[in-house]
Order: sequence, then structure tokens, then C-alpha cells
Amino acid sequence: MSKIEIKTHEVRDGPVRLERTLPKDFLGLDDSSARDGGKVRVRLEAQLDTEGSVLVTGKVWARPQVHCGKCAQWVDYPIELENVAILFEKPLPSVLDLTETIRESILLELPMVAQCASADGSDGQPGKQCEVPKSGATPTLRGKETWSALDDIKLEE
Repeated sequence: MSKIEIKTHEVRDGPVRLERTLPKDFLGLDDSSARDGGKVRVRLEAQLDTEGSVLVTGKVWARPQVHCGKCAQWVDYPIELENVAILFEKPLPSVLDLTETIRESILLELPMVAQCASADGSDGQPGKQCEVPKSGATPTLRGKETWSALDDIKLEE
């Protein structure tokens, strides 16, 4: 897996800027609700503060794919972290490893149950891919059609 690292001695000479595009498997996602999608990009700046600590700030972009909870299709889920801030306090290691902190920040932005864009129909349009088949049954528990299938069940006494 790719690492996002900054050498501490470089920061002592002045601010260090880091722009990288990481491979799409950087997040290590491969489960039923989310998987790796597009590449992850980082734009970070590390600088030494007056107390000898290193503050890393910047932006992170990722585009994992999530499983829509309504239509069960895989959809892109763009994530943009605009205010990343990571503080390394003294004693500083020789290499500042940002990998897990960045990865966890992205993963925390993933929804518990994803939906396609507009899957709720709030803008009058179905979701980007939500094409839920129309059936005679009402999708809510209030509809009589939902319960009519229970009438066909034969119980042995």
C-alpha cells in the first residue's frame, strides 16, 4: 500500500508541500457496502510551529464506490476533505506517517447506508441509477397490497 510520509528534517528547513495521487486501492475497501473507486489525491503542507511541533494542513479528495441501499447498484461517492489538520507534537519521529490518519478521515465520511443521488426523489427525479421495479405492491407497510400475500399462507393446525 502507498504511504503518505514527510521527513521531519525537511520541515525544519521550511514549509513542505506535498501533492500526490495515490492508487485507487489506497483505501483498502472491498466489502458489501463500499469498495475502492477512483484514485485518492492529497494536497498538503507541513510546517514547524514555534513550539517545535509540526502542523500538516490541506485537502484530500477521494472517490470510493458505495452500494446504494435502495437500488443495490454501485455508485461513485465523491469525498472532499477541505480542512485536514494533523498535529505532530514533540518528540518528533524522523518520518511523519500520515497514511492511516488520512485513510481514516476518508472512511469516516462514508455513509452508513448510501443512496444514489436523489434516491429519495426529493428533487422529483429518481436516483442516478435507482430504477426500482414498479410492482403492484405498495412499498410501505400501510398498503393493503403489502399484506395480501399473507392471506395465501396456509397454516397446518
